[in-house]
Amino acid sequence: MQIKEPATLFMLEDLVSFLNFSRGELRTKAKQDWVTSPVQAARLQSELRSVLTPLTNRKHKVTLKEAQALIGDLVGQFSKLEFSFSWSIGRYEYDPALRENFRRKKTGAETVGLLKNKSLWRLMPGAKRWTLAVVYPDGKEREATWRISSYSSAVLGMREHLYWSIFTFLEDGNLDQLRSCPECQRFFVADDPRQDFCIDRCRIIYNNKLRLTPSKKSGVTWFTEHRRKRKKAIEQARELRNNGMDLDDVAAKTGLSTRVLKQAGLT
Repeated sequence: MQIKEPATLFMLEDLVSFLNFSRGELRTKAKQDWVTSPVQAARLQSELRSVLTPLTNRKHKVTLKEAQALIGDLVGQFSKLEFSFSWSIGRYEYDPALRENFRRKKTGAETVGLLKNKSLWRLMPGAKRWTLAVVYPDGKEREATWRISSYSSAVLGMREHLYWSIFTFLEDGNLDQLRSCPECQRFFVADDPRQDFCIDRCRIIYNNKLRLTPSKKSGVTWFTEHRRKRKKAIEQARELRNNGMDLDDVAAKTGLSTRVLKQAGLT
């Protein structure tokens, strides 16, 4: 289970859209929506993709040294930008994005939100919160939690907006949902932590390519190796069957189905 704030999810999808824009889309957006030139937009896209693609591609993992250098480049670019920060504080139970996780309860002159399940705290986005035991208007002691968040108080340009979004995701622990597809290289937001490909079609194409590529260890393709193992298993099954073993037991021993064994002439 994962709780996503609509604002955070929107920012992440906004970043994904920018990273996936074609050159034509970048030119149109630069003219219509951004105060920048198409050339600057293309350079920024290339800059971000060069860092984020190797960090978010789960099938082509970088070394520790490479990851450190890439993250260092990201931090370095962010540090060059000038931001004016402001902070805000608000009660968690009054956050519209999280309200569904609370039940309302009248306590004297005030209605408070009580978390439906305390284990949900670990699922709440971000770690910037403070919980205190306080006395409510009805005289009873309960916990109240405040959320502390920062934001830029200046109007951001496209470059500042995108880098600000990236570091907001890093702080809140949401950047690991950003993935780049190993097959088509498009970015996407992963709904499941195990998701490595943007769509099933890319997963199938990628895995089939791997199966047609000779292994560095054996020098043969996955299909060739699979046929070799199957032939060996059938030979073992025939020997076991000749020694009087039941067909179902042969299937369990070799890992072959009874249908395959029958196709190989074993009855």
